[in-house]
Amino acid sequence: MLGTAVGRAVVFTSAVAIGFGIAGVLLLREFGLSGFDAYAGFLLATAGVGLAFISVGILVSTLVAEKTHALGLSLLAWAWFVLVHDLIGLGVIAALDLTDTAASALLLANPTGTFRALVLGSLGAAGDAGFAAILAESGLSTTILLAGLFLWISLPLSLAAVLIRYRRI
Repeated sequence: MLGTAVGRAVVFTSAVAIGFGIAGVLLLREFGLSGFDAYAGFLLATAGVGLAFISVGILVSTLVAEKTHALGLSLLAWAWFVLVHDLIGLGVIAALDLTDTAASALLLANPTGTFRALVLGSLGAAGDAGFAAILAESGLSTTILLAGLFLWISLPLSLAAVLIRYRRI
């Protein structure tokens, strides 16, 4: 399982680095170093959210016997995190006047939300821009967001390893 995770992580991060690296070189040539730290943060956050979804996919594949079932459940998980969770979360926030802690926990319960917070935070997005305003008011630091993304990478892999070990007993 660890070999699978590392292999997929290397392939994915290499593709992200090459794809965004080419654009980064062009940006550096055109604009110099001004604002390049935000671009590098975006690149790293993109790799992080991709690794989180790879980890969730590996966990899902340990739960089912058929590859087609794993693919279907992985697509459902993706749809949940990218579409449904945010819609429900924004509805809950709008309906229930949640505390900042509860809104932050709702944000960290989704790797895509954590990614958005990292990217919007690095770009300085705030104001009355809907989700960006909620993120700006949440008070989550970059360190907490990075830790949340790291947990989204490590916890599903750890749970998959435990499930594989338990299956062998």
